[in-house]
Amino acid sequence: KLFSKYTKKILVIDDLNKNKHYCDYYLNYSPSIKKEKVKLIKNNTITYLGLDYFILDDAYKQKEIKIKKNIKNILIFLSFTDHRNLTGKLLKIFFQKKFDKYQFHIVLGVNRENLFNNYKRKNFKFYYGIKNLYDLLKKMDLALGSGGTNLWERFYMQIPSITFQIAKNQKNSIDFLLKRKCILKSKNFKKKNVEDLFDKLLKNKNLYLNNLKENQYLLDRFGSDRIIFNLSNPSLNKLKIENFNPIDKNFLYKLANDESNRKFSFNPKKIKYSDHLEWFKKRSKSKETKIFLLKYKDLQLGQIRFEKKRNFFEIDYSIDKPFRGSGIGNYMVNTAILN
Repeated sequence: KLFSKYTKKILVIDDLNKNKHYCDYYLNYSPSIKKEKVKLIKNNTITYLGLDYFILDDAYKQKEIKIKKNIKNILIFLSFTDHRNLTGKLLKIFFQKKFDKYQFHIVLGVNRENLFNNYKRKNFKFYYGIKNLYDLLKKMDLALGSGGTNLWERFYMQIPSITFQIAKNQKNSIDFLLKRKCILKSKNFKKKNVEDLFDKLLKNKNLYLNNLKENQYLLDRFGSDRIIFNLSNPSLNKLKIENFNPIDKNFLYKLANDESNRKFSFNPKKIKYSDHLEWFKKRSKSKETKIFLLKYKDLQLGQIRFEKKRNFFEIDYSIDKPFRGSGIGNYMVNTAILN
């Protein structure tokens, strides 16, 4: 509250939700956060809640995902600080000869080189204080990591992983993905437990890859763009209607599986990704179907679909959840019809 005297607006970024906040904008990307649970002092604070507002580094806009049949490269990254040397506990396990066929990529913070002199091995490669993990993650087949920010980076890159909760604020994210069977969770760093989970992940890699694919709509690279859009509130004439591009198919998948959209559908069950691809393939080839997207620059705001039925068109449209109630739905329908 003291800072409000020296600035026009205050934005709080929080992942604990323990303290009360005096701010104009409140951001918490925790996947299960509810507005009524947020502790705010001002009644008119605008909230940005959930994975729609997760901020990925710009490097992830180049998203490359190449799924490999063979398991070779494995990431180990728990924390840049790792004061309890939990990384060392994992290295002791994978120092065994039976793991020599795998290449382990171990990420650590700066000034920690001396702590791991005893773990030099041909299949161990260390990285100290690297600023961005994207170039490394796109080469990984599996991972062992914590439930912090990198958990969502691994999820976005569709890397099956064993996850360790090393802080209280990681529980929500871990439980969220565990419920969807996108990750394995390790209760501790004991040798037998880690080895058993590692074997389970190897045997069921395709199952976890499929679950990651089915749930990929939960996180995209536009979190920061949504925040900027809502903060800047651009005029309608800066929005554009574009013909649908096949690379936008995951956006349609996200809209189709939105909870409120499913609630009012004839079949409220979640749509499978394979079924969505089949539907998309048919619609793309149909001369009776036209699909358009409403965008602000590269940010997808909504979709509208025209289906020709004899002598009329049936319209289906939806707006992405962060932009509902802003009036852009009417603009999209009217503009699309005129075009």
